[in-house]
Amino acid sequence: MKLNILNILCIVAIFQALLMAAVLLTSKKCDKQSNRILGFWLLSFTLLMSTSFLLSYGISQYFMNYHKIIFIISQSSLLIAPLFYFYTKSLLDTKFRFKKIDLVHLLPMIIATSYSTFKIVSIRNFIIWKSFLDFFCNGLFLAQNLFYFFLVLNLLKLYGVSLKKFFSYQKDLKYNWIRFLIIGLFVLWTAKLQSFTIKIVAKGSKWCTYSATTYFMALFLFVTTMIYLSLKRPIFFLFNKKYADSNLTEKDKEKLKNKLLKYMDDEKFYLDSNLNLEILAKKLSVLPKHLSQIINEMFNQKFNEFINQYRVKECVKCLKDKSNGHKTLLRIAFECGFNTKATFNSAFKKFTGSTPKQFRKNLLKNKEFGIK
Repeated sequence: MKLNILNILCIVAIFQALLMAAVLLTSKKCDKQSNRILGFWLLSFTLLMSTSFLLSYGISQYFMNYHKIIFIISQSSLLIAPLFYFYTKSLLDTKFRFKKIDLVHLLPMIIATSYSTFKIVSIRNFIIWKSFLDFFCNGLFLAQNLFYFFLVLNLLKLYGVSLKKFFSYQKDLKYNWIRFLIIGLFVLWTAKLQSFTIKIVAKGSKWCTYSATTYFMALFLFVTTMIYLSLKRPIFFLFNKKYADSNLTEKDKEKLKNKLLKYMDDEKFYLDSNLNLEILAKKLSVLPKHLSQIINEMFNQKFNEFINQYRVKECVKCLKDKSNGHKTLLRIAFECGFNTKATFNSAFKKFTGSTPKQFRKNLLKNKEFGIK
């Protein structure tokens, strides 16, 4: 049996998910609760992809008894939705801890695994795609995931996040991450529904390569994107550790965020070159640690980065004003709150993509440039 492209992608995705799960389950630098849940969530995906690989690779055609083992292992997919629910809850509530009552969420997987094991033991020639059990368990998986989609969206609402705001956030890293996972899971659910529909039409007479490939490709792209984002933004897995003891609720965060944005626009505190976290917190009548948390979590920035972005915007505004044509770049920088040339040049290049000198030169050529 030769490996085709689908098989190779499957193996790559399995190892990616296993590696990421291992990092999340063993790392001591991140919040243990959230990352352990995410680690086990990835392990459940690994088992799902492994069963897909065993079927697509054709091992089951040569060793029919493997169908029973593969089918029993595949019931672990019923852990995916509950684990995602708990992961989301752990991100929204830094004080979240498992309770005995939470074990009820494991019942579908336990019942499906136990019942399937009991039923297939007595079946001599068990073929997964011809079995009514497979049809029933796939239907259960789809129904369960749909139920948990609504459960997670309701959870967001309970923590003060309206659906309209949730799907329109631009800078709140935590909600961007949750939104990505929800959309990814919904795409997977849609691909699974397609496979389920084809199975009904075909009446389970054969293994449908097309539907299996479509679902697996969605899985591969989803897991690969998760790996990419985790490497690009490691802060995805550092949400809770730094502010584990914070007493700010989601409503408090949203309120403070709006207050910060309003005062920055109206009062232009950033023009003060001596501005620091403590001074700004005092002006806003909030604790410095709470202000720091808002800037870190809601804007995915450090304090200086957050302030310098406003200063760069002010510099750009001044440079576009023809009445400032006689002013030097350094004078404009100082008037906008910067206190060193190096900081000004570095921040300007970061947020506009060009140096201040090049930016002014392009303006003279009537070229428009914005801020990233």
